[in-house]
Amino acid sequence: MTPLLEVRGLKKYFPIYTGLFRRQTGDVRAVDGIDFSIPKGKVLGMVGESGSGKSTAARAAIRLIEPTAGDIHFMGRSLLELNDKELKVIRKDIQMIFQDPYASLNPRKTILESIGEAILYHQIVSSKEEQYEYVAIVLQKVGLSPDSMNRYPHEFSGGQQQRICIGRAIALNPKLIVCDEAVSALDVSIQAQILNLLMELKETLHFSYFFISHNLAVIRHIADEVVVLYAGKVVETQETERLFEDPQHPYTRILLASVPNYK
Repeated sequence: MTPLLEVRGLKKYFPIYTGLFRRQTGDVRAVDGIDFSIPKGKVLGMVGESGSGKSTAARAAIRLIEPTAGDIHFMGRSLLELNDKELKVIRKDIQMIFQDPYASLNPRKTILESIGEAILYHQIVSSKEEQYEYVAIVLQKVGLSPDSMNRYPHEFSGGQQQRICIGRAIALNPKLIVCDEAVSALDVSIQAQILNLLMELKETLHFSYFFISHNLAVIRHIADEVVVLYAGKVVETQETERLFEDPQHPYTRILLASVPNYK
C-alpha cells in the first residue's frame, strides 16, 4: 500500500554568512538526509533532544519551508513538483497544530473567524450562515461550546486555546495533521485530555498524525511507530512498543534512560 506521506533523503541546510560582504562560509545541517513514511490512518512519532532537527524536518516535509534536497510524496504526488497554485490546493489535506496555541491564533480575530476563514476559502461552505453552523459543529467535536465562537483567544485557557487550534486543523477534513510539540506547553493533566481528544478524533475522522515531541511518554501513548532523530539524522526507526522494550541505538537508550521508570 502506498504511504500517505513518504520522505526520502530529506535535507535542510541553513547557510552561514560571515564577513563584511556576507559570504557563505558553511552550512548548519539541520536535517541531513532522512527517510520516513506515514501509512494512512497511522501515527508516526518523531523524538529527539532540542536542536535535533525535529521541527525543521516536519516543516520541510510538508513544504512550509523549502527543503535543500530530497524526495517527498504525498498521496502519491511529488510535493516538490507542485507549483504555488497546486500547493495551495493540497494544503487543505495537510494541516498543522503548533506548540504555543496562543501565538498561533490571531488575537484580533474571533474563534469564528479563526476557524471559519479557511472553510470559506476552500469552499467547504458557501455562505456566512453555513460557516456559522459548520464552526459550531467543529467546536462541539473538540469539546467547546458553540456559544464561544464570538469570543477572542485571550478569553480562553491554554487547553481551550489548543482545542481551538485542533478545531481549526480538523475543519478542512485533512488527511494528515502535523503536531509540532502540540501538548508540551500545557499542564500535565491538560496534556492527557488533549492527547485523548486527538486519538478520539483520529478514530472518528480517519486521518493520520505526524507527531513531534521530546516527551517519550507522550510518544508511547499516541504513536504507532517512532523515528529517533539525532543531529539531523535518523538513528533508529521502530514500532513504538518494540522501541521501548528493545532499543537498538545507544542514543535511544540514553533518551529512554532519562525517563523515570519508562518500563
